[in-house]
Amino acid sequence: ILHFFIMCAIFIFQTRPKHLSTDSKLLYGMLLDRMSLSIKNEWYDDTGRVYIYYTVDEVCSNLNCGRDKAMRLLAELDTGKGVGLIERKKQGQGKPTRIYVKRFTTQEQPPQPEKKPGPPAPAGSSQAALCGLSRRPRPQPPFPMRAGRPLPGISSETG
Repeated sequence: ILHFFIMCAIFIFQTRPKHLSTDSKLLYGMLLDRMSLSIKNEWYDDTGRVYIYYTVDEVCSNLNCGRDKAMRLLAELDTGKGVGLIERKKQGQGKPTRIYVKRFTTQEQPPQPEKKPGPPAPAGSSQAALCGLSRRPRPQPPFPMRAGRPLPGISSETG
């Protein structure tokens, strides 16, 4: 069975953080993909956050790498030692570590064209104001989306 997952192009091509390896970016995409399964299985902690289980052995197997490299890749993503894209919580002897996958966002803005000086507009006369529109941030759905559609097995209806 073929399985595909989508990764954000900004995450792959952006220059920050520069020290994040390609393999750790791929691992982050794999961890994000695993989130859909955790949501489907209703794996929420006491505070309502979704968590996943993804063992070092699974990382080794899926990325075809050794244990040291798998540990290094997880550390690159971790809050404690890396860029903070995941948070790992140990549960105790013999229990797997819970991984909380955080959203990737960028603060960088594309370069804006220079505005040509013109006469100042009267206060409150912007095109949006004239049309009765306001610029509000687009709300995020309460469930993961893939290309504008809910992930398979996830309902967009609240119940």
